[in-house]
Amino acid sequence: GKTGRTAIDAMMDLQLLWWAYDVTGNEKYFQPAYEHCRNTIKELIREDYSTIHVLDFDLETGETIRKITVQGYSNNSCWSRGQAWAIYGFTLAYKYTKDELFLKTAKNLAEYFIKNLPEDFVPYWDFDDPEKEIRDSSAAAIASSALLDLSELGGREEFREVAIKILSSLCDNYLTTEEEDGILKHGCFHKPAGMGVDESLIWGDCYFVEALTKLKERK
Repeated sequence: GKTGRTAIDAMMDLQLLWWAYDVTGNEKYFQPAYEHCRNTIKELIREDYSTIHVLDFDLETGETIRKITVQGYSNNSCWSRGQAWAIYGFTLAYKYTKDELFLKTAKNLAEYFIKNLPEDFVPYWDFDDPEKEIRDSSAAAIASSALLDLSELGGREEFREVAIKILSSLCDNYLTTEEEDGILKHGCFHKPAGMGVDESLIWGDCYFVEALTKLKERK
């Protein structure tokens, strides 16, 4: 049979379906997004609430073929940006569905992320990378924006406090100079492929600005 592939990043893409359902009220947009969330919990989130990057499955039967990492350190590791996408994705899923399972999942994913942050609150590209050298400022930016929403939706003030600590650290130590492109430095796109390692990443800048805007608007 043919092989299909999904990745933890897809949790962010559901935003378009939630929006379409919100605008039209048509169930055909809601159901696939809802099922994707439930299947992601089953297949791509481990018992300790770390995330797996990629799932290959049989398109005809739906059977799982393998679970791997493409952009992380190893198949058993936790790629930090994948974890950030998952926190954000499940926060959005809860916002649109009010399903308590999605809120609980988002909170547990967030706790794993926070627990594994280094002293300056900006994660290494993979939480399990033994070298602990390469950061991913974009994972920090995505997570900070997600944590601000999660704090509001889930009534957890400490998530907001961590988001502010992440943003403060990014402002103090991760801003580019005039000679550099972008806003945030020390992003990591795809370490195993040697692509965009220790560079500014456009999505890092995007979620950094989004998080700062949320903070400003919600004082």
